[in-house]
Amino acid sequence: MWNALTSLTARAIRVASIGRPGDVVERAREQQATHFVVMDEDGSLSGIVPMQAAALASPLRIFADLIPARPSPKVEATAELKAVARLLGDAPDASVVVENAEGVFLGIVTKDSLLPQLLAEQTSLTAKVAQMAEERAAEAKLLEVKVAERTAELATAMEEMEVFSYSLSHDLKAPLLRMISYAEMVMADHGEQLPNGARVQLERISVSGEHLVRLIRDIQAFVQVSKLPMVADRILTSSLIKDVLDFYRVYLEEKAVELQVDSIFPDVYGQYASLFQVVGNLLYNAAKFVPPNTRPQIALRAEAIGGKVRIKVEDSGIGVPADCLDRLFKPFTRLHGAEHYEGTGLGLAFARVAMKRMGGAVGYEPRPGGGSIFWIELPAAEESPVARCR
Repeated sequence: MWNALTSLTARAIRVASIGRPGDVVERAREQQATHFVVMDEDGSLSGIVPMQAAALASPLRIFADLIPARPSPKVEATAELKAVARLLGDAPDASVVVENAEGVFLGIVTKDSLLPQLLAEQTSLTAKVAQMAEERAAEAKLLEVKVAERTAELATAMEEMEVFSYSLSHDLKAPLLRMISYAEMVMADHGEQLPNGARVQLERISVSGEHLVRLIRDIQAFVQVSKLPMVADRILTSSLIKDVLDFYRVYLEEKAVELQVDSIFPDVYGQYASLFQVVGNLLYNAAKFVPPNTRPQIALRAEAIGGKVRIKVEDSGIGVPADCLDRLFKPFTRLHGAEHYEGTGLGLAFARVAMKRMGGAVGYEPRPGGGSIFWIELPAAEESPVARCR
């Protein structure tokens, strides 16, 4: 277990509480500082001011005026990584003050300075899980009790790995969003003065950053749906279809989609939020995967099949190659190049896991005449009241 927090301190500049930000912001930027450490006249710590707050401050303000009302939490240099990560929370500019046992200020830790250690912990933890798995396989032949003990330890280690994986992917969002924001600011403020090549590179930074943000979001959704217990509730399917269409209305209008929707959708048992996302993913894909300069044609249909309800999303798009069917619902599967169709390759994998958790199924079949039919099945709700989807 690491305990050298002082080796992870962020770049920060000490300033007097009566100092003015305008006098030091430029020097701080040159030194790639992220925060200012505000000190009182007696040398004691007064507070922490993020670089962004100082850069945006009026020239008449002093650092004492910019100290947040809620002070940065303090920890000793021997504090554990998990405790510091929890204290940092979700705010991009959050910081934690590091002190020694006597309360002397040693530095500050931020999300950016903590990220390398999180990566190292993740690597170490992954290696530990792999090693424990090998030990379990070898010792299983010798002693059943030993196998049970190692299995319990492995389960604990895997749970810790999931926590760190979530924390890592969550903390990656903040620097990515800042990267996108800075690129857009440069384009907005200096775009006309930049050569064409520089503008193209900035646009690529924004596009790549946005893709990574979507990927992190989809990974988190995929992990969560595979872990959370599913409670089967009665779903008014027609209302859910209407909600999905309302949510994607602007996107469908931009794509000029020709849409046909059955008026009656029998009620089912399932989980509303997951079913909403599954239907939304299928509808989104149907409008996206079409040949260039082609108007998408989509139909939402429903049919009862032996105590189950099958909801079908039919489209006139590019279809699915026959040799790709075996990996269609696997994570990170992309059947078409990113230069033609953007995406993360997790939408159908999410649908497969979510439908399984709800006691249902998802499948694909080619559409006669070209295109695709993606369908999902769920248990029909008994004595289902019939509603109409407007």
